[in-house]
Amino acid sequence: MGILDYIKESLSTSVQRFLKQLEEELCRNIEIRINKIKRQIIKELIAILIIFISILFLVLSAVFFLIEYVHLGKSVSFLIMGIMFLIIGIIVKLV
Repeated sequence: MGILDYIKESLSTSVQRFLKQLEEELCRNIEIRINKIKRQIIKELIAILIIFISILFLVLSAVFFLIEYVHLGKSVSFLIMGIMFLIIGIIVKLV
């Protein structure tokens, strides 16, 4: 029985080592994928925030344009800021 016990014990330890390595590899792969998903979510949220800010600036620029139809100073500056934020948001979303 000594030889059978030795074979049984050596097989169980090798199987345990294999399963432990497999578990570590799976955990590492899951962690890598979770981090990729986190980065994608953060990127999407930043793009949405920038697009929202650009829409806000575009609306404010339209209001100032209507109020100050003759003096185009503030409205043009808000319009330029809004277009700039919109372009940045679209670029961040596409990249």
